Amino acid sequence: MSSTNPFKHLGLKNGAGVRDVKRAYSKLLKVTRPDDDPEAFMALRTAYDQALSRAKHAERMAKDTPKIPTKPKVDTPAKPEPEIYYDKTYDYHFNTSDLGELIKETVIWVQDQQVLAMDFFPDILASNVLSDALDRRDYQNFLACHIFESALPEGAGYEELVYIDQADAPIFTRPDWLGAELVELLEQELNLTQVRPDTLYLARYYNAVIALFTPVLQAADQAYQGAAYTDLLSLHAAEMDRDNQDAFGSFFDTKTKRWMDMSPVGRAMRDITDMIDQALWGSKPEDWHDILERDDVQSLAEFQDISTRIRALVLDQTGFYSEDKTPKMPKWLTGAVLRYLDDTYGWSRQRGRHDFEHQQFSWLHRLIEKYADKPNAGNPEISWAEVGQSKVADLGYQPLPWFLSARNMLLIYLGVRALQMMARLA
Repeated sequence: MSSTNPFKHLGLKNGAGVRDVKRAYSKLLKVTRPDDDPEAFMALRTAYDQALSRAKHAERMAKDTPKIPTKPKVDTPAKPEPEIYYDKTYDYHFNTSDLGELIKETVIWVQDQQVLAMDFFPDILASNVLSDALDRRDYQNFLACHIFESALPEGAGYEELVYIDQADAPIFTRPDWLGAELVELLEQELNLTQVRPDTLYLARYYNAVIALFTPVLQAADQAYQGAAYTDLLSLHAAEMDRDNQDAFGSFFDTKTKRWMDMSPVGRAMRDITDMIDQALWGSKPEDWHDILERDDVQSLAEFQDISTRIRALVLDQTGFYSEDKTPKMPKWLTGAVLRYLDDTYGWSRQRGRHDFEHQQFSWLHRLIEKYADKPNAGNPEISWAEVGQSKVADLGYQPLPWFLSARNMLLIYLGVRALQMMARLA
């Protein structure tokens, strides 16, 4: 996680309100999609969470603080915006603000530990920087995140620990730098287990802190009852419902822990998923045609949306995100289906708007060249009777009745002329 200015990441000035933060996030979300650039999306989401937390805190403080007469403003030089830089030695992004320098000192200590924790942290926690409410909250969030990442089991990722609660506590291992004395000091000075975050990502970090701190604090004080875990599932549902409201009644299903997209594109993608799950021996182009040619997914926006989602599905199931980058063809993705999708969305004719998208289309080009049926292949001549008029439109061409073939028309013409000659001679 980088120490950055979340408002600057969203293109806002420091102190922007909740409404401005949400508008900026919605605008950037249109051009930063998780399936196109996961890293950029994660950075955007983190900046949004931090900026929203600051904006809400500032509004609460403004509401609770009584208004008092203020002295006339005196023009003072504006402080320069903190500069963000990357430190190769510690593999971390820092910034030049006072809080950024405090975070840098902490990161360096965690990695080097040249002095004892109880000789280092008391001075850090007594810093005047932490007297500012917003900086204090940001330092709490940084520390909670750092503790979470340090205590993650080997090989575990964020997605496996989305809904951390008391049952997950044993999976965390308290890192060596986080000794019992330091736990007691951090809780005494920062009250990390009492923080009530309002976003899923932050709440996940603080639930991990509670899991690690509780045994230590109970050992030091038998009367300690422990802090309450945040209900991450309910928080996630409320967050998703708030940020993704639409006119189709989409909602977050707490039973399946999935966002239920009720839009026409969302329903089409669920039908595609069901079709794939049921296709034991491969799907057919006509099955895809029935779904993708629905009237309610024909607008430009819906066409682009469903194209992006299907592209992400194909990339995921053919090994694009695997470490060895070896293409693998799932049973449902037959050569005929791949050719149909390319004919529909023109993947082989696209190169991408940025580097990550270029990599995606290059991968699709390889698949199409190696596995897709050749254009117009696999369409042997079928008689009119065998096809049936109801299926003609799905073939992409119009079979001719037998009597309209060139050979038969010539024979008919010659027969007619012969009859005319015979009539004249009679």
